[in-house]
Amino acid sequence: MKKNLAYFLLVALLIAFVSSGCFKSIPQPSETTIYSSFDDIVNPPDTFQVVFAMTANTDYIAKIRFESNAVWQLDHLTSRELSIVWAERDAVEDGNRYEILNTNTRTIKVGFEGGIQYNIIARRSAFHGENINFFVQFIKKPDEDYDTHTFNI
Repeated sequence: MKKNLAYFLLVALLIAFVSSGCFKSIPQPSETTIYSSFDDIVNPPDTFQVVFAMTANTDYIAKIRFESNAVWQLDHLTSRELSIVWAERDAVEDGNRYEILNTNTRTIKVGFEGGIQYNIIARRSAFHGENINFFVQFIKKPDEDYDTHTFNI
């Protein structure tokens, strides 16, 4: 009898231990503001994300106007997609498109001038036949000086 009880307890503990890894915790809601690339983004908070809903291999443009001169860290958050991101001043016609994120550069710090509208342009580098949501995160870096930063657009 004791042997059967010991086997039962051992099996029950083993099942409990193995099954505990099968349940995923529910993700906590993020406090980060998420904008669609279809929205005009004006004076965003110090941390925000832009989602590009990509359905084809074409340019998707988010228009962003920052309140003041600042350095921002941009992070490519969608890990599996091969996408390229450029930034340009909206008012300048030629030669102002800078590649800022790609499959090799997943984070970069960029100085953006306040009061200027920028186009943040994303494109899939390859079409895989499925729609994706591509996220770029912006984090303001208040300790870094815009005037002496090496990469201002």
